Amino acid sequence: RASAMRASAAANPGAATQPPSTQPSSTQPAAAQPSDDDVEDGPQRFWAGWHPPQLSAWHAVGVVMLLAGLAFKIAAVPMHAYAGDVYQGAATPVTAFLAFVPKTSGFIAILKVLAAVGGSQWAEPEWLVKLLWVVAAFTMTVGNVLAMVQPSNGNVKRVLAYSSVAHSGYMLLGVTALVQAARAIDPQAS
Repeated sequence: RASAMRASAAANPGAATQPPSTQPSSTQPAAAQPSDDDVEDGPQRFWAGWHPPQLSAWHAVGVVMLLAGLAFKIAAVPMHAYAGDVYQGAATPVTAFLAFVPKTSGFIAILKVLAAVGGSQWAEPEWLVKLLWVVAAFTMTVGNVLAMVQPSNGNVKRVLAYSSVAHSGYMLLGVTALVQAARAIDPQAS
């Protein structure tokens, strides 16, 4: 480093003795001070310049198919039919595993898909929000009704299965509320 400084001083002998200038360089633009008209408060400033996602028909089909596959993983309606039989036939530790692990990984995957579609603002297209609301409502309702109509002498694991279906609906309702809240911030989202 010292040799580089000596080489620089040898190339320009007067530069090392001159004090640094305190005046701003004429090539550097002065920072513009924001006026009161330029700064907006609230959601308008947050959403400035952002436009909601526009999915092509093929992208929409892909998103719906991904969500259908993940609905099977979390046992959401209409992909819940296997839950009662699988929970009843499995050993108790496997049943406990099935009640938690696939749903956790399924919801993580759903959140990742929704983040990929709506971006970091979670502003999904309106049709997707409506689809999530419908699936969540049917999942909660069907899961609770099927749990209640199980015979009293029936297998408790079957009741746990349909209760687990209803709980998937509750969690899906939370995910849907997240994307609906993001849409409420920007009423222009479509």
